[in-house]
Amino acid sequence: MKRKKRLLFGFFSENMSYSASILSSLAIEKGWNVDLQFFGVFANDENIIKAISESRPDLVALTFKTLERKKAFQVARIAKAAGHKVICGGIHPSVCPNDVQSTGSFDAIVIGDGMGVFAELLDGYTHLNGDIIHGRKHSDLRLYTKRYFSQSQKERMKNSQTYEVLTSMGCPFNCYFCSTNTKFLELPIEAVAEDILAAKNNFNIEKISIVDNTFTFSLERLKTFNKFLKKNELRFAFHLNGRVDCFNDKIAEELASFGTEDANFGIETASQKLLDFINKQATVEDAYRAAEICKKHSLSFKISLMFGLPTQDKTDYETTLRFVKEVQPDSIHTYYFAPFPGTYLFKYCLENGYFPENFSLDNFFDIDETSPNFKGFRQEAGMLKNIDYAMATEYMNKIMELENKRKDAVIIKRITMADKEPWILFGSGDYFYRVLERLSAKKWKNCLGYYDIFEDKYKERTFFLSLPRYDLYKSTDRPQTAVVTTHFGHVFNTTVLALLRNKLHFNGKIISVSTQEQREGFLTSSSGKA
Repeated sequence: MKRKKRLLFGFFSENMSYSASILSSLAIEKGWNVDLQFFGVFANDENIIKAISESRPDLVALTFKTLERKKAFQVARIAKAAGHKVICGGIHPSVCPNDVQSTGSFDAIVIGDGMGVFAELLDGYTHLNGDIIHGRKHSDLRLYTKRYFSQSQKERMKNSQTYEVLTSMGCPFNCYFCSTNTKFLELPIEAVAEDILAAKNNFNIEKISIVDNTFTFSLERLKTFNKFLKKNELRFAFHLNGRVDCFNDKIAEELASFGTEDANFGIETASQKLLDFINKQATVEDAYRAAEICKKHSLSFKISLMFGLPTQDKTDYETTLRFVKEVQPDSIHTYYFAPFPGTYLFKYCLENGYFPENFSLDNFFDIDETSPNFKGFRQEAGMLKNIDYAMATEYMNKIMELENKRKDAVIIKRITMADKEPWILFGSGDYFYRVLERLSAKKWKNCLGYYDIFEDKYKERTFFLSLPRYDLYKSTDRPQTAVVTTHFGHVFNTTVLALLRNKLHFNGKIISVSTQEQREGFLTSSSGKA
């Protein structure tokens, strides 16, 4: 029997890649075997060699961004030295193909959409010789929703009960800081819905995270999507991204009707001067209006704000601070501006003397991501000249102080209520440990400890906790109150409540410390009904 060809598809930063997933599915349709391989920040030569040798691939494919460039080049060099053909695509190869080609480690560099050319690459990979290939869209748009997952990715989805979805590729807007302003491609919404149904059947999904920000553009697409959900009796907690200039009451009403719980908007700034400078094509009034619409329809209003932009001054920061005070968003994500190749602002910074003299893509951020203090590239003050990073950090801290005070007020008030009798904190995930870290700063009279549903996922964060882990089997005390970090919505009703009953055999009072909890009545009855 003839041996099937094998593709090793590598990706970086996190153990999930949409492009690797759909291209791998296409390869499988072509009769190839596929190994999906996550090369994390701590991947060294030894374990890269091991991963490649264990796969024994006929072809190695890599997809990467500029921030992942160094690690991608390392993997390509090792694979090439071992005699394997190596091809690549993604944002960085698309905007800097000559930079990638100059390494001599790649047999083909795909610019843009690889779906329409991938079958040809698989058929003729042995003849590739450092070519730059212009991608094109596939004629069958439904294939963009067909995905293949590794075993570890499947386990992640089963454990988190979360499924990430794209409803489009690229973006029709041209924000000057964004490198995804490629050809806009709306995916067939029925095919997206069918993919979600398959995920529900395969991984018991309860939460859907829609990653692109174009899902809210069309009311008709939303209605078609909603109709599919109702026909198949599907209900999820939806988390999505949106644009404030493409958001209205009818859109919000439709979103709320099929289970959308929160929407994140890239506000970036509340300064109209800066919005125009970055070509956001939105107004400050749009942001205020979106906040009111979300409040009206009980949608959690989350925002992202950018600091350290060229020309950003004290007046811009004060305007944004005032917006936050007035609107009081349900959640705020802050990050520093970083100029990425292929964007207008990268060129602007280059032409206007913002880059340091020793700048190159090899020392793009000059940040050691293996450092224990590393928080993320967008969470580190940048390396540009003529940017007042002290001021940027000052206002970022002011805004986050407002955010933390609001969260602390909710958390401490409700925990104080729980502390009248024996209680535990029950849940998992990033917010769960943020709450634990806050609670560890105080002494509690009746706290029995915490119970992490997926206890090993955030194990490194337990070293800084003063609260004990609640041992269900050794503890002779039983809690009368369970404090949960999810709000009383879909996930609580379908997952958390069942876990409380099945794992702890708990049927007492439940208090939520989620800042998304919209209601004043945040106690449940002893029957566990919100």
